Amino acid sequence: MPNVLTSWKEIAHYLGKGVRTIQRWEAEFGLPVRRPKSKSHHAVLALPEELDAWARSQTTSRAAERASQLESLRRELSALRAENATLRAENATLRADNAALRADIASIRRKASALRKENASPRRQLARTPEPQNSASDLAPAPPVSFDSVA
Repeated sequence: MPNVLTSWKEIAHYLGKGVRTIQRWEAEFGLPVRRPKSKSHHAVLALPEELDAWARSQTTSRAAERASQLESLRRELSALRAENATLRAENATLRADNAALRADIASIRRKASALRKENASPRRQLARTPEPQNSASDLAPAPPVSFDSVA
């Protein structure tokens, strides 16, 4: 007769884990635990050979899952590196465009400054010339216009 583990504590001790962990493994990962005909969650039975086979399958499936995740991460890393290279090239182009625009702005400012200096002299001359004096006849109102006399 095979060696049978007859309690959560014995199963946990056999697998080197706590009772709650073993109960969670049963619920979430299908740990092979048998129950007597009663529906009680307290009475359990487990065969060490079945537990060993389950542990090996979990290790194998986890290794396969990790390998799959690793490959997925490698693909993502490759895509991110490509995107990074594209963004760096775009950044370099934008920096060059920015430098060219700054040079254009500096040139425009120099031209504007030169034009201000050019216009400053005529303005000063206009400010120095006296305004012509208006005579009294220039200030007289214009005679009224009559529309009745228009034929």
